[in-house]
Amino acid sequence: MIRPAQSSKFEVQGSRFFEFRKWAGFVKFSHTVFALPFALASMEVAARDRRGWPGWRTFGLVLAAMVCARTCAMSFNRIVDRDFDKANPRTANRPLPTGEISLAGAWALCLLSGLALVVASWFINKICFYLSPVAILWVCFYSLTKRFTDFTHIYLGIALALAPIGAWLAVKGGFDFFPVENGWLVLKKSAFLPLILAGAVVFWLIGFDIIYALQDYEFDRRHGLHSLAGHHPGQSVARTLAGAPAQFEVDQHRVLSAQRAHQRGVSDGNDRRGGVRGRV
Repeated sequence: MIRPAQSSKFEVQGSRFFEFRKWAGFVKFSHTVFALPFALASMEVAARDRRGWPGWRTFGLVLAAMVCARTCAMSFNRIVDRDFDKANPRTANRPLPTGEISLAGAWALCLLSGLALVVASWFINKICFYLSPVAILWVCFYSLTKRFTDFTHIYLGIALALAPIGAWLAVKGGFDFFPVENGWLVLKKSAFLPLILAGAVVFWLIGFDIIYALQDYEFDRRHGLHSLAGHHPGQSVARTLAGAPAQFEVDQHRVLSAQRAHQRGVSDGNDRRGGVRGRV
């Protein structure tokens, strides 16, 4: 039998867990993992002299800065797109359109996470601290680009590509594109490495986001929102590629049905020939 005090304790814990899930779902906290591998890879390469480990302090601060930057960007995105989200059947159940989270609460989370990013950057090093406002402006600016350009995916790709660049700066404290040791050029320590990784992130994100945007193709066209998926000649190709898995399932079902029909026909033919031989 659960005592009243224990029951009250469980209710409080359950309430806190529900609040955490609500706010984590608001900013899609689980999607932070998308940018995390790129930042950690860049951090590991930058810390090559220390066997790829920059230390717990730097690791923790980089992780905190990443989470804060993404939380700030996602909060801002939900705020400025709240009217579109409310009108879109796919997103109408999000916490802000439904009133589960207030607009004031969303702004508070956005501003506090942005401030936390600046604070974390201050503890990392000076260059990260000086560049932190630039990072905040860029990751938030992306949310406005769908209103005036079809190349919104590129802006998002660059925003995500800031992760490996920031992680490199957190470890190295600057950029050295042509490092020299003992009179030799050491390209494995060159700042070109995080830029190459950042470029890969941009192209990966562009492809991913174009496919994601296909979900709202009709809605975006009706409401004047821009994307490469809906406003360029390649849109039909993109939609075809997006629908390829479903079409593959249909084709697979047709092939299996034809195979089963063929097997039944062969089986029936064998039975009939067997019956004729039996009578003979």
